[in-house]
Amino acid sequence: MARYLLIDDDAIIQFVHQRVIAQFDANCEVVALLTSHEATSWLLDHEESLPDFIMLDINMPLQNGFEFLESLEQCHAGLFHKLLRSTRVFLLTSLVNPLDLEQSQTHPMIEGLLSKPLSKEVLASLQDAGV
Repeated sequence: MARYLLIDDDAIIQFVHQRVIAQFDANCEVVALLTSHEATSWLLDHEESLPDFIMLDINMPLQNGFEFLESLEQCHAGLFHKLLRSTRVFLLTSLVNPLDLEQSQTHPMIEGLLSKPLSKEVLASLQDAGV
């Protein structure tokens, strides 16, 4: 059973993405959190059973997606390295900013930048491509 961690400050987008993921993979578990701080706490509490996928919004009010990953690396290096080995991280955005795209392509943890909203086709392409 795949486990998805969805981090997005928009509850409506979270609802939509949870439904799309559940329709794509009926046997999955989706954990949806509104802030990067909640996500950090959740990850620390579940360090022995990390998610298979993290779908991370880039633009959030307290800490953006890049800052969240940087904070994990700096403050929780052990967790960061476990995630690097076991979890596929994708950034989510409504607007594809060329600077975000460039930064996502050079970050060691980020596998890709995906446009919102997610679709079953996008999820299938991630599995098919092994991305």
